[in-house]
Amino acid sequence: MFRLMRLQERNFTIWRGNVKSYLKMDFYRMLTSKYFGIGILGVVGVYGLSLMQLKSQDVYLLNYYIKFYSTYMLLLIFGADAYSNAMMEDLEYKNYYLQIQKGSFRKYIWSKVITAFISAVIVMVLGTSIFCLMAHFKMPLLSPDNDMLEYLADGDYLSQLITPETIFWYLIADAVMTGLMAGIFSVFAMWLSLFVKNQMFTVMVPIVGFYFFVNYFTRIFGENDYFKLNVIYISNGKIFEKSFSCFCYALFVAVAIAAIIGKLIYSKMHNDIWGDRNVGCK
Repeated sequence: MFRLMRLQERNFTIWRGNVKSYLKMDFYRMLTSKYFGIGILGVVGVYGLSLMQLKSQDVYLLNYYIKFYSTYMLLLIFGADAYSNAMMEDLEYKNYYLQIQKGSFRKYIWSKVITAFISAVIVMVLGTSIFCLMAHFKMPLLSPDNDMLEYLADGDYLSQLITPETIFWYLIADAVMTGLMAGIFSVFAMWLSLFVKNQMFTVMVPIVGFYFFVNYFTRIFGENDYFKLNVIYISNGKIFEKSFSCFCYALFVAVAIAAIIGKLIYSKMHNDIWGDRNVGCK
């Protein structure tokens, strides 16, 4: 708490209320937070735990198998919790006042939302990268004897990266997909933390959010792959013919959902600070 207050006081004298200023402080706060480091180590630990439990001849198969077990939820938890408590902490210690006094309330909110979303992707990518580099000493990233390769790659829009030369980049791209899903849950957890101000509750939000979004979207849109998060982010479903289109669509869906939740965060924070008064916010 005191580190955050000193950081805000230091930046207050040079505050100009632009998005860059808010993002600069939020990213510094995120990168120096213990939760960011715990998230990365957590991702590495989840993969390591799965390595001991699941029989896999290479890292590619391990990455595939883990998606069918509850340990995958742990990946989402560690990815989502890197910065999801930031808004709750600001409300608890009244730190938001210093940030919006001569700045912009709207930009303050969106900076928090953007940082929470991006932090989940960074945690997943860094954690996966570290594990791959460590596991490479014990097993290949992609075994030449993998007789399931052709079957598993079918329908995966990243299949062109599943080669011995590019398998590392496949695993990183797959981590980005998981990170995008975790980014949705990170923003979702940030919103719910404004109602239930309990840190342990926000830790479990990714699990709740996963079942909520998967079931909710299925009920609304039916068995339509365009709106099934598990197809888009877990299976890397080939929704479009071109791989680049599939990636852009996955990014668009994640950003769109995060933006909608961001508007809910804006409304909730506005009511918490000013009540029902119609206060104009920059």
